[in-house]
Amino acid sequence: MKQSKYILVLFLLLFFGEIGFTQIVVDTSNAKKSSSITSNSRNRKDLSRRESRARRSHVDSSIVQSDPAIDSLRMDLSKINVKYITNIRAAALENEAIHKRDLRTQFIEKVNAFVGTLPPDSVERWTVHARSQIADLNTFQGSLDSYNRSLHLTLSQLKDFRSKYSQSETSIRLNNYLTTAEQEVQSKIDSLKVSVDITNENLKAYYSLSHRVKEIVTKQINKEPSDSATVKSSLWKAGNTTVTKEKILNNLKNNYRKSRSIDTYVNKTAWTSRILLIILVIAYLYWITSTAFVLNKDNNSKREVKLPFNIWSLIGKAIILFLTLLPIVSIVTPTLVIQATQLLLMVFFGILLRKNFTLKHGKIVGFLLLFYICDVFVNSVVSEDLIMRIVCIIFNIVALYIGFYLKKHIKDPAAAGYIQLPVFIIFAILNGGAIFLNILGYVDHSRSFSIAGAVGLAQSFTLTFFIHMIKDDVKNQFARNRVKKGFWLRFNEERALKATGDALKFLCLLLAIIVLANNLQFAASLATSVSKFLSNNHQLGGINFNFGNLVLAFFILAAANWFQKNLNLLLIGGENGALSKDYDHKMTLFPLFRLIIIVIGFFIAISALGVSLDKLTVIVGALSVGIGLGMQNIINNFVSGIILAFDKPFRVGDRIELADKKGRVKEIGIRASILNTGDGAEVIIPNGDLLSGRVVNWTLSNDDARTSFVVQVDRSADLETMKLWIKEAVGHSSHSKPELGVGISVQDISEEMIYLSIGCWIDNPANGGDFKNDVLIELNNRFKKEELKFFSIVTPTK
Repeated sequence: MKQSKYILVLFLLLFFGEIGFTQIVVDTSNAKKSSSITSNSRNRKDLSRRESRARRSHVDSSIVQSDPAIDSLRMDLSKINVKYITNIRAAALENEAIHKRDLRTQFIEKVNAFVGTLPPDSVERWTVHARSQIADLNTFQGSLDSYNRSLHLTLSQLKDFRSKYSQSETSIRLNNYLTTAEQEVQSKIDSLKVSVDITNENLKAYYSLSHRVKEIVTKQINKEPSDSATVKSSLWKAGNTTVTKEKILNNLKNNYRKSRSIDTYVNKTAWTSRILLIILVIAYLYWITSTAFVLNKDNNSKREVKLPFNIWSLIGKAIILFLTLLPIVSIVTPTLVIQATQLLLMVFFGILLRKNFTLKHGKIVGFLLLFYICDVFVNSVVSEDLIMRIVCIIFNIVALYIGFYLKKHIKDPAAAGYIQLPVFIIFAILNGGAIFLNILGYVDHSRSFSIAGAVGLAQSFTLTFFIHMIKDDVKNQFARNRVKKGFWLRFNEERALKATGDALKFLCLLLAIIVLANNLQFAASLATSVSKFLSNNHQLGGINFNFGNLVLAFFILAAANWFQKNLNLLLIGGENGALSKDYDHKMTLFPLFRLIIIVIGFFIAISALGVSLDKLTVIVGALSVGIGLGMQNIINNFVSGIILAFDKPFRVGDRIELADKKGRVKEIGIRASILNTGDGAEVIIPNGDLLSGRVVNWTLSNDDARTSFVVQVDRSADLETMKLWIKEAVGHSSHSKPELGVGISVQDISEEMIYLSIGCWIDNPANGGDFKNDVLIELNNRFKKEELKFFSIVTPTK
């Protein structure tokens, strides 16, 4: 092939004659040499490729071959796990440790801000906070220690591997791998050391603070002897000193000097909850103002004499709401704040309700207000002096007499001064206990019991008026909606007022407990005990839970249940708790929406309870067998309800017929549906029967229905004329649809009468009776006017 190429080139050169023969020979020789060089270069490249493949083949064969040393190396290397190192976020842990240090610094500065006597309630909160922080830091430190142990173990394994196998030094790849891993592990260890040092510093600071607070409290106790150490002298051993103005003022200062709780309450506690309360009060003021404005405008439109719009009474109600809910903002509230709050509430309620009081009730309110001020003042200035203690005992006896008098003579729950039996019992126990403790010498405890009784009695009156005030506001809201046709008309007013009253009673009970606990000086302990009770973890099998999450889950389920029950009223509408008939056709899919709400609420409650979904799956699987065997019918009806919601063989408002039951569909539920019959009965039919039974739907595609009945007319009359009269009578009925056709046919003929069958379309199957009534009355009048015989079905006997 190459020679033929050379011959062809030579032939072309000779043909054109541009070069000589000698030059051609030289060029031919050079061409051969160049071809030879190229061929040699190609051969060398091929040889190099074959050698490279041979070397790779040799390496592969050596790898494939079983070598015990290499197998041991691989096995030991696989035991060293370094993948978890990337999951240790050392920077994030360091940031968390720094954040905890900042919180610790702020807390210590807050504690150090107090000079002199430490308030007992603050000490209690500080101790609880310090304990929680110490527990949190111990947990954090345990995590850091666990990371450090794992990292040091991995570093030791890497070093042992390097010393055991010489390949770790000779193999470049293996050496690089081990060096990189060692550097990463050492870097994580160095980073964690910073977090460990900060955490140890935080723990030492908290332990030191707790120890210092205990020492200060101990010094205060030793410096200021307690009631049991100095004042504990029985009444017959009490000293008799002269009562002066200066002594009364000094006693008042001493009784409130032992605790700087006012300063703590105002300046050293968070204002977040108070701001939320202020926002709530502003929203309440806007609500009652807008309602009162609408009602006042409506009343003035019906009167000749215009009534003024009283804004001050509305502002007073907003202040009452603020003062009533103030104790719930902070569980530990100073007794002075509570006493002043109850005094202001009595004054405001007296002003707002002065027009509703009779002269007798007004005197009772005035006397109770005066007695409350005197009782609180006397118990605030009491000391170990004999005269002051006797005065306090006299006030306790007068308080018991007032309680018995009010309980015996005032029987109307809405009247001023009415005392409920539980309030009366607690009031009598507190005043009786105050007398007993005063006689034994426990003056401070006697003062707490006496003030708690007076404040509790006043609070019982103010809370009763508070409940009536809020319920009146709800009534006004319903009255406003009757004027404006608002949203609240969808609900039943009586049930709404009952639910509001129940919720307010629970709230008032909570407020009464908080106030009583503060007056008896155990509010901080109560709050701590309740917090521990709600937050302590309990175990039931493999499920961990606490009562706080359990209560939250209960409220979530209750809210979901209420929402799914009232979903139709909230979204569709109605009046006085009943659905509007104009929107019945929109309720077909509501059972499915209810089911979705229940399922979502259930899963949210389970999440709030702290139960993981995998454990829930196990529980559901364990119960599935029992559910399948014991609840077959319920599950059948439940699934049938879902099928009915999607398949829609009938809708709410349709007239259906099932076996011997016929009526209008009122509701399609998850388990059963409700059918309204013609006689007013409500038939509850399981969804399984509706799905499996033969259901006749008279209004599936439209509400039109055909009805027929037989009449008897006089044989002597003209048949065509009578048919014309019948068509006119049918057309006069408001329920007929003559455009769809009116059928009149002869069914039978007797000696005197002709039996005619009348068939016609009407607008709704439920109007068949009204349609027949209209036609028969019209024909009867017409035939009577023409003096012809006319009967309906049954021929009267002669």
